[in-house]
Amino acid sequence: VGDKIRVPKESIPGASIDLELTLQAGALVDGILAVTNLTPRIDPARSPVDASGAAAVGLTTEAMSGTGSGATVSLAVAGGKVTSVTVVDTGSGYTAGDRIRVSQSQIPGMFTVPVDTSQLTSANVVNVTTVAHRRVFSACRARVNRIGRLEVAISVEDRVTDNGVYGFSLSVTNPLVDPADNVWSIETAGQISTLFPGVELWTFGSVSLTPATTASNFGLAVENTIVVEFEPANPLPSGGSIQLRTPPGFQFAHNFGACDGVLETSTGTGVQSECLVSAAVGAPGEYAQILRVKLLEEVPNGQTYRLIAGVFNPSTSGPAEDWRLQSFSGSVADDRLVDAVSIPGFRVVGRLALWTGTVQDNPTGEASGKVVFHFQAEGVQAGDEIQILAPVGFSLVGTSGCSGYRSIAGSAPAPSCSGARLSFRATGAGAINHEFEIIVTNPARTPKVQENFWACQHRRAGTLVAAAAFAGVGIVPVPVVRVNLLPGIRSAQSSGGSIQFLVTAALAADMISVRALSSGGDLSGSTTSCGTLVSRETSRVNVTLTVTPGVVSGLILKNVTLSSAGVTEWEVVTLQGGAIRDRWQGSGFTQAPKLQVESAVFSQLVDAHPSSQWRPAVGQTAEAVFELFAEATISAGSVI
Repeated sequence: VGDKIRVPKESIPGASIDLELTLQAGALVDGILAVTNLTPRIDPARSPVDASGAAAVGLTTEAMSGTGSGATVSLAVAGGKVTSVTVVDTGSGYTAGDRIRVSQSQIPGMFTVPVDTSQLTSANVVNVTTVAHRRVFSACRARVNRIGRLEVAISVEDRVTDNGVYGFSLSVTNPLVDPADNVWSIETAGQISTLFPGVELWTFGSVSLTPATTASNFGLAVENTIVVEFEPANPLPSGGSIQLRTPPGFQFAHNFGACDGVLETSTGTGVQSECLVSAAVGAPGEYAQILRVKLLEEVPNGQTYRLIAGVFNPSTSGPAEDWRLQSFSGSVADDRLVDAVSIPGFRVVGRLALWTGTVQDNPTGEASGKVVFHFQAEGVQAGDEIQILAPVGFSLVGTSGCSGYRSIAGSAPAPSCSGARLSFRATGAGAINHEFEIIVTNPARTPKVQENFWACQHRRAGTLVAAAAFAGVGIVPVPVVRVNLLPGIRSAQSSGGSIQFLVTAALAADMISVRALSSGGDLSGSTTSCGTLVSRETSRVNVTLTVTPGVVSGLILKNVTLSSAGVTEWEVVTLQGGAIRDRWQGSGFTQAPKLQVESAVFSQLVDAHPSSQWRPAVGQTAEAVFELFAEATISAGSVI
């Protein structure tokens, strides 16, 4: 008897303070609240007068004195006041006279005033406690002032004393990026605080979105590729996820929800993940889609990542709209948001009536090949420019102007070329329908997926009017190969020699194929201790061998028979599952001309060589005659 319990104001609809109850005689049976004979006394000084509604059911309590716990109550509310209390769960450990409290947050209609007492000194805790138990601040309103700042006005209903410490909280929606001027201030009754810093938001840094094409898409005809670069502010665990949401009208490429989106580091190292596309969200015709990448390994912060995904642009042109990037520490069901950012999108322009191109006839790295293009642009005006943009690393420039340019059909002004760009400048109005060919020089490697597009753009005074693009082909990379003649081999037409091939490939492979070109030799009898010999012919040997990109792979062919003298020429190809990965053709070592000893005569012809004798003694003079056959001329001054 005499224990007090408290019903938190959060449990009482509309209450501004907690409800305290003092247990009376008969309220307890063996330390347990008696539901039938509980007659709690409501402390008038500790009872709200501004609660809303008529009742609050199943509210938790907090013990203010005594050792009891676990009691829950229901409140009856009338005229903003709590009129009666009913025990729902008796809890345990209570004694008569204990005080319990129902927190304000459980009482509908109340304004929550949390206080962080860790930031307060013992001298002013009394003021905080007083504020926490009486309503000083009321509901607020917000507006954007004339200089673009957000103002929040909070009404003060009770006197705020000098040197008091008060606390209040606001429910706000954070921006998607850190404000340039991230400071707050408080102003009241002609007084204003100094500026104090806001919190640093958890948002992605170094964010960008790059599309392969900005052209509109008719009937999902052309898949665009977008690359989103970002740097997480917080690490993400395995099992977390990254989510990208499109503006209205865009659709992610997927197959029954599964997509081929790729997450990788800025250096191209893949991150183990699964890609899923959700159903469309939003109103019909204005829907957006969500691509979610489930992480199968941890993603640390402090480094840049790339999310590469296929997307179909809207079917009509439109202004640039923001994309939304978010990360979550858990699964879709958990939705524990970690980082978020809004990414500026791109303007969707009209699509060219026609834009096609053939595959270059020589896709080998650093080689040259012919490509045929055909475009049709409508509504062209004098001074407009039609630009053909090659993928990164290609060159369209020849010794004079555009390399190998030849008009095939239609007409267009003479083009100009610079690097990977070919341009036609219109001299009159009307449509341009033109087919032509050009010789292109390939890069050493296939461009990144987001950069391997051939684009055609119609520009007017620098502004994009219409565009189209199609994906380029893969380039067969050129590995770095060194061919060495090992000690032991003699000269041309000699057998039993060993040749070493040191291959630094660009792509992973499981086989190396070596072919002897001019001055190479006969490989049909060759053997190897590196890998497994699969097949051998006169000019070609295939060996299974694990090839790691960027790592030198060594292959030694033994018992090689060399052919004619001169610089050796070789072809080295790496393969994966039978498909060509890298190809190299080039010069190897220089093969020495043949110098053959036809006979060696020692003392057999005594008459011809009188100073030579049978079995000359040690230290005595004898003559030796060597008859030589030289494949190449031995010039005067040479040493044998």
